[in-house]
Amino acid sequence: MRFRPDVALFLRPAVAIAGEEVLVEAVLKSRSETPVDSITMTLRGLETAGYNSTSYSRRNIVAQRAAFGPRKLEPGDNRVSARFPIPPDAPPSYRGRIFVVDYELELEVRIPWWLDRHQKFVVPVNRRAVPAEPAPPKVYCNRQRTPGALYMEATLDDVRIEQGGAVAGVVSFANVASARVKRVELVFHARESIGTPGAPPLAQFDGATYVSTILDRAPKEGEDARFRVAFPADAVISFESHHGRVDWTISIVARVSFGEDVPITVPIKVVPATRGGRQRRRAELPPVGRERRAAVLHAAARRLDLEFDAEREELRSTAANATMSIRLEPHSDKGLLAITELVWPALGLDLVLRERRWTDAFAEDLAVDDAAFRKRFHAAARDPERAGVVLDDAVRASLAAFTEVEIDDEGAMLARPISVQSVDTVVNDLEPGLAAARSLAEAASRVAPTIGYR
Repeated sequence: MRFRPDVALFLRPAVAIAGEEVLVEAVLKSRSETPVDSITMTLRGLETAGYNSTSYSRRNIVAQRAAFGPRKLEPGDNRVSARFPIPPDAPPSYRGRIFVVDYELELEVRIPWWLDRHQKFVVPVNRRAVPAEPAPPKVYCNRQRTPGALYMEATLDDVRIEQGGAVAGVVSFANVASARVKRVELVFHARESIGTPGAPPLAQFDGATYVSTILDRAPKEGEDARFRVAFPADAVISFESHHGRVDWTISIVARVSFGEDVPITVPIKVVPATRGGRQRRRAELPPVGRERRAAVLHAAARRLDLEFDAEREELRSTAANATMSIRLEPHSDKGLLAITELVWPALGLDLVLRERRWTDAFAEDLAVDDAAFRKRFHAAARDPERAGVVLDDAVRASLAAFTEVEIDDEGAMLARPISVQSVDTVVNDLEPGLAAARSLAEAASRVAPTIGYR
């Protein structure tokens, strides 16, 4: 009696690679001698993109056929095999919401005067792995919605991640009191798009998402949290084809109670795993947080000819007969400020200059022909003429660059925002303040202390 054979399919390699051949072996298990008219194996690849039943596109990627003539299946295992070349530009297998790439092998065994055997098998396809050097390391940060909001800095060992590999990095936190962070997560997120390459996408949808917790509590001020997170081996790679593409991002997300979550989002490229072992990742990571800031400040100090105290994060110098120090201080509503302090020999003027308060409405001010200055500041002194030497036209103009100003007989405190993103930003933010501080110290040095002043 004739029987339709049972079929098992084996692929070598188990995942076909674009630009290479895949060996397909079919094992036909027959329970009796069974004549067959033909055995046919057909490999088909189809790319489909669309967001509804009428708006879609299709493309045949591959269509190959191997046929075997009449023969008799003996009881037991009967084997037939064929090699199928995969096109070099073939996209990897993928099933998304609006974009699908499928490869399947259809096996047909035609049995005379009996029911034929038709069976389909999925053939997974991937791109060839191409070893590459790690990309130069960068420091990434979140976008602060307001000055003084939660600030995060992070660095990654590489923005190329292999399937089944891992990403390592470190993230630092500042201004943590401004948000009620309950935990910090790392999120791999895929985004699928359809449209013509090089043109704006016709539609986009979220793809796969993988979430790992890297800190299961609220971070501490200035804390550095190191992490290493595995990437799934069965996740699709980043790729672009004729009708669609898949892109990946990695996000470090501070989950906030009763507020908006705070993310750092970085585009990444997911690539096939290299044969013979995964690529080695960078062992050393560039510094972030306090360590990175100290390195930036040290380099800026050299460019500005200032001394740098790494332990206190202070820049120091002298100006005229005054000593000068600059420190960084975070403020909840103004962000990171550079606080410049000047200390000079006591002038004996009973000089007071500070931001104007409502209680100064009836206070006596120095007679200064500068409406903008009088509107912002309250200034008083026992000797107005000599105080005017300190607060000359150049000094008054330079004070407009500061967000906070206090001046008295023994020195001054000047504050202005600063960005520590790079050495250039630090230098650019410090130079106007340094010029103003030196101008003020020079003016103060021209005032002789009052004789007998204590």
